[in-house]
Amino acid sequence: VNAVFHAALLALCFLRHAGRSVRAMTGAIRTEESKDPTGLLITVAVEDGEEFRFGSVRFAGSSLLSEKELARLARVEEGELANFALVNRALSAIEDRYKRDGFLGARAALERILVDKTKTVDLVIHLRVGDRYNFRRLEIKGLDINSAAAVRKRWALQRGQPFDASYPEIFLKHIEEEAMFDRLAKTRFHVVTDEEAKMVDVELEFIAEAPKPKVAR
Repeated sequence: VNAVFHAALLALCFLRHAGRSVRAMTGAIRTEESKDPTGLLITVAVEDGEEFRFGSVRFAGSSLLSEKELARLARVEEGELANFALVNRALSAIEDRYKRDGFLGARAALERILVDKTKTVDLVIHLRVGDRYNFRRLEIKGLDINSAAAVRKRWALQRGQPFDASYPEIFLKHIEEEAMFDRLAKTRFHVVTDEEAKMVDVELEFIAEAPKPKVAR
């Protein structure tokens, strides 16, 4: 029963995310056995409603970024069809922007206000940025002394600077794309946060290709 109920909710949420107002009809949920012995077919009948469009978009909870900058990140326009997949991407974009400035715990939460009279949805995006974390230490594994020194020279983040959460991945991607090292199989990074000091240590790991087996003669 719970599985059927949740499946019905999922169907309704999917349509609402597409900017439609919908409701389940009487006797809307029907189940039947699937040909797959482990499956269950669930049919959810819905009644389509009118389109809703975005109304006003407001931001609350943090003044670290301007309204103009937040609106540019959100890219949700008043009058646009209320597609909440776009809103979810907007929330992620805003969180990522704060995390690039060291606010690793930044969260953006959505409040929706339906206005039936105008068939619009007003949005309030609540921001909670938390503490700022700064970069402290870089460690490099898998390279010899000279190669590690070359990598360290290219690393731009300095001790005490706000830690950009996206930087380690971007940094390693550039090294791989430039083929800086021969026989490099892959790279990866680890981030360790010191919650008390609000500092971040980064470990870069370089993994070489396995040596090719010698061909017997």
